[in-house]
Amino acid sequence: MHGRERELERLGSLLAGARDGLGGTAVVSGGIGSGRTTVLGAVAARAGSTGMQVLRACAAPAEREFARGVVHQLVDPLLPGDRVEDDLPVGVEDDLPVGAEDDLPVGAEDAALADPVGFLDRTTAPGSPLVVLVDDLQWADDPSLDWLVELALSAHERPVALVCSVLAGDRGADRRSVRRLLATARDVRLHPLSERATTAVVEEWIGAGSAPGTAGVFHAASLGNPMVLTQLLSEAAASGDDTAARTPVGALRPPALLERFARAVRDLDDEALRYLRSVVVLDHDGDTGTIRRLSGLDAAAARTARARLVDAGLLLDRDPPGPSHPAVADVALGPTDRCTVHAEAARLLHEIGRPPAEVAGHLLACTTPLERWAVHTLRTAASLCLAEDPVGGGRTAADHLRRVLLDGDLSPAERGSVLADLAAAESGYAPTIATRHVAQALPLLDGPRARARAIAALPVGAVVTAPAEVRDAVRQADADPATAGDRPLALRIRTRRHRLDEQTPEGLEAGCDRLQEVLADPDAELSTSAGQELITVLLHGAALSGRVPAASVAGLGARLLRIVPARELDPTGALPELLGLALVAADRAGSLAHRLAVQQGAAAGAGRSADLHALLALARGREVRLAPRDPDAPVTPLAVALTATAVVKEVRIRGTDTDTDLARPRLPERAMHRLRRSGAASAAGDLPLALECLLDAGRHLDHLGWRNPAVFPWRGRAALLAARLGEVGTARDLAETELSLATSWGAPAALGRALRVRAELAEGPERLRLLRSASAVLADSEDGAEADRVAVALEHCPDTVPRPGAAGGGGGPAPPRPPPGARPASRGRRTGRVGRGAARRRRRGACRLVTVHGDRGRPAHRGRAGGRGPGPGRGLQPADRAAAEGQPARRREAPHQRLPQARNRWPRRPRPGLNAGEPLSPDRSRILVISAHDVLDTGRHEQRSRRR
Repeated sequence: MHGRERELERLGSLLAGARDGLGGTAVVSGGIGSGRTTVLGAVAARAGSTGMQVLRACAAPAEREFARGVVHQLVDPLLPGDRVEDDLPVGVEDDLPVGAEDDLPVGAEDAALADPVGFLDRTTAPGSPLVVLVDDLQWADDPSLDWLVELALSAHERPVALVCSVLAGDRGADRRSVRRLLATARDVRLHPLSERATTAVVEEWIGAGSAPGTAGVFHAASLGNPMVLTQLLSEAAASGDDTAARTPVGALRPPALLERFARAVRDLDDEALRYLRSVVVLDHDGDTGTIRRLSGLDAAAARTARARLVDAGLLLDRDPPGPSHPAVADVALGPTDRCTVHAEAARLLHEIGRPPAEVAGHLLACTTPLERWAVHTLRTAASLCLAEDPVGGGRTAADHLRRVLLDGDLSPAERGSVLADLAAAESGYAPTIATRHVAQALPLLDGPRARARAIAALPVGAVVTAPAEVRDAVRQADADPATAGDRPLALRIRTRRHRLDEQTPEGLEAGCDRLQEVLADPDAELSTSAGQELITVLLHGAALSGRVPAASVAGLGARLLRIVPARELDPTGALPELLGLALVAADRAGSLAHRLAVQQGAAAGAGRSADLHALLALARGREVRLAPRDPDAPVTPLAVALTATAVVKEVRIRGTDTDTDLARPRLPERAMHRLRRSGAASAAGDLPLALECLLDAGRHLDHLGWRNPAVFPWRGRAALLAARLGEVGTARDLAETELSLATSWGAPAALGRALRVRAELAEGPERLRLLRSASAVLADSEDGAEADRVAVALEHCPDTVPRPGAAGGGGGPAPPRPPPGARPASRGRRTGRVGRGAARRRRRGACRLVTVHGDRGRPAHRGRAGGRGPGPGRGLQPADRAAAEGQPARRREAPHQRLPQARNRWPRRPRPGLNAGEPLSPDRSRILVISAHDVLDTGRHEQRSRRR
């Protein structure tokens, strides 16, 4: 036995005295599950090993009404035939008729057992030491207790050791006979096991090679109680889990443990039971005085009840007291009692002035009708939850408000107000349900100001898909002068109006005009949460239309991202989705991606969170896999932008047969459907259908006013498809429009992609100039994949490859150039090529080394480290810069004549592979690592060229 060495030593000394002829009495006491029965078993084993005679009995509550039931368990083994005829008076047995032995009067048998000392002297060997063990003495019947008391009084003069166990705190232990016996005995108290003893028990169950800290976890869950520890180990072993690292030990509820605690609770008296229920209900909310008031006991009765429960092992001896194990709380209250006691606790805490959050917890635990004070308390607690934690407190606040709606006696206006508050709480995690609650609240509210507050609770991300009556209410509230006096309220309503107007070109233009006003003085709006919400929506609208320069959007978005608390960057909310699309369009998505990765981990969630993470990855040139989209999910601008970007970058979109979108009348759904159909047709090789669907989707997007090529780059893809189909004029028109829009927007990724597409349709020196211009622009882009494509195209441009006779006088034909729209092919081995062995890796996903030459044999222009790099116009040749800006070409100016103020300077973003500090290869070129699937096989392309 682990942890019981001292107790066994004391009992061993008692046995030694009995063998010497001087016995005694000992009582092993402890709470529930302390190991009393196990200790008595160890005493019996030790006594039997030394040749002592052992008599053992166990009392039970069901046998308390049987007189001398415990005595019979002790003495019946000493008598042949389990009878006591030998102790009858002389001549009594001879006078009995044949077969009448079983009809022996009980009184005669009682007379034979009246003298326990004499009876034991006559039935045991003279001088033989005897050990009498009685378990659960508190449940023994009164005659047996009197018999044991007589034996205990004379045990110290005889070779008899009487050892009993008593459940401390049980009301049966307060009987007079038990107290008499305890007064003559030495008390052996069983305390909880130490952590060292717990470790030894755990190692016996799961082995010495268990994970570090396993024993500590079980010790903390059992608090050293042997019964609880054994049951937890048994339950963990039965579940097939042998380590605490994978087993929720604190959540285990073994059935045997629950039944043992339930039996102990049933045996409690009324005062102890009321005190225990008060402790369980109040938990950590009540002190000793509050527990006493809730239980209805006076000070003396409360102290007695507490001491009894602590001795029994049902409560912890601390201030305030608490259950010894969660299983005690599970069995202490039935469903009806739990509701009643929680309602009483809520009223008591409200009367003594406890915080609303404490009172609300008890109101949620019962189902009684709510009075006025309870309704007010729940609404106050919900407001405090949202104020303390706007993101995480929404679910708790919603629980409070639903309880008010279910059981509160409310007027129509009050019900509408509660529905509006519920919508505000649900907007962070259930925007669709919040929108429905706003729609239910509007008809119930009186006055424009109350309706305006309900509209302000409308989730920003769900306002577009709200019912028609809600959208009309947003427009009416924005035009109502009653909200002008409350500026935060007016800003929130205006935010929802701008979000609603993102579906029309006129609305987007009005939002861009408002954004220009904000850019003139952004501090006034950035200082409040309502202003930050407005800026987020305005940036989102500017990213859709492309009417505001990308540099302004990127600067204001980065500043907003630094101000917004990290707890509000919930990926399921509207703020990261709207701001993320704006930063992706401005080619500055890395900052938001880093914030989300630091706060929530690299794993993306589901739904809108997955779309956001996928778009952020694509914008930075990462490879992604797009999961099938839920047909019932709303189609947001972020989802459309993700689909358009995936189609352009030829990312496989699974689940493209979304014919359910055709039944929806909104243009975003139709554009999404056409984009997905285009991607599927392109993957299947049906280029005419892919082009037709892509142009149809583009017409829908233009009708919406979503013309920004940074997030909707469909024109470039359509231009390449048209060129491959021989429609050169259409391809050039699409590419020129894409370049013009990208120049107006000014983001490096969009402009570099537009220049590359335009170069695919050009020939000779014009193609070379456009590719060099794209390479210079993409030097400041976060889209590394686009820069890699331009670098490979530059390498395969005929004018960038040194001819064999350039230095030695010989000439040779230039290698063939792939047709427009096709990816450039690998050139194979070449003199001076770095990493020729890497070119032999042909499997998909392998990396190969490609040298990228800069302009005129120099590396591509990179701004100084940590400085500001070139904007859309910088790094281009004069003719290309003029064409990008829509101006006629001018003569080349001398360096001293250039004005630094005219340069559109962008924040530097280093990109691996072309950093200024990296070493050069021997031929003065930089080394760039690209994926093998970005380079086509030269042999296959040449074979196709010969067949043509």
